[in-house]
Amino acid sequence: MDHTTISLTELVGQGKMQLDLLGYADGTKKHYALKWDHFLIYAEQHGHTHFSKEIGDAFLADYYGIKTGKKLSISQ
Repeated sequence: MDHTTISLTELVGQGKMQLDLLGYADGTKKHYALKWDHFLIYAEQHGHTHFSKEIGDAFLADYYGIKTGKKLSISQ
């Protein structure tokens, strides 16, 4: 499997462009952008510039109280 290294900032930018290409509503795009911006700040504060499962899991646990392997609530 080929793994490409991409910065979190670039990854989020590509995600935002994909939402545009798929025709998502402005409100939905703003919702995703806000969550991704929170993640970028969290990752930067923890010294991460690239995505990993570990930083993703840590963000979900610390920011939203979502723990790996636990059933999500309706709001999560």
